[in-house]
Amino acid sequence: MRIYDPKKVLAAVDFSELSRGVLKVAAEIGENRNAEVMAIHVARNPDYAAKYGGYGAELVGTISPSRLLEDTRVELQSNLDVMTKQVESAVPIETLVVFGEPVKEIVQFADTGDFDLLVMGTHGHNMVSRFLIGSVSEQVLRRAPCPVFLLRDKVALKKLEEIEAAEASGD
Repeated sequence: MRIYDPKKVLAAVDFSELSRGVLKVAAEIGENRNAEVMAIHVARNPDYAAKYGGYGAELVGTISPSRLLEDTRVELQSNLDVMTKQVESAVPIETLVVFGEPVKEIVQFADTGDFDLLVMGTHGHNMVSRFLIGSVSEQVLRRAPCPVFLLRDKVALKKLEEIEAAEASGD
């Protein structure tokens, strides 16, 4: 008898070093449980100056907000697709990029998508840092509609190194 058998797994990634480890763990759970896997990246709304500042201030005012949003979405979607392919999963991993506040969007998407498990990383900030600013993973953990599998950065990176070493040696 299986007490817990997730069939839909959501991996929240932020493109940090930890993200590939998060995707790998989500993919392994998907493979072991014959579950669907989806990777989501939530980006805050893009800033004109950050995206197009090199072109000069006169050009920045001529670019529409919708164009900026679409350019940024396409770039982030491409990055997420590349990262997903690097994981080399036996189950397909769907990808999605959304804009908004990360905690709200991740929790809402996990709920509306009826996900059974949410996998994400935590960067292990110290207590003072967490108290003052809070971490996305901690806030998601408190609000999530499903169980959350948090990977500590040091643990996930070590696991990722082991996986990469095994893949390099052909094991």
